[in-house]
Amino acid sequence: MKRSRNGEPGHGIVEYALILVLALVIVIIVLVLAGPSLEEFFNSLLGELAPS
Repeated sequence: MKRSRNGEPGHGIVEYALILVLALVIVIIVLVLAGPSLEEFFNSLLGELAPS
C-alpha cells in the first residue's frame, strides 16, 4: 500500500473527497438561489420556440 509523505495512507483520497463535497454543496446552493430565475428563463425560451 502506498503511503503519503506524512505516512498516512489514503490521505489524498480524503482531501479529494472533501473538495468534491464542497463543490457539490456550492453547486446545490447556486441552483437553489438561481432556480426561480432559471425556471422563468427556460419557460420564456420554450414559449418562444413553441409552434403557433
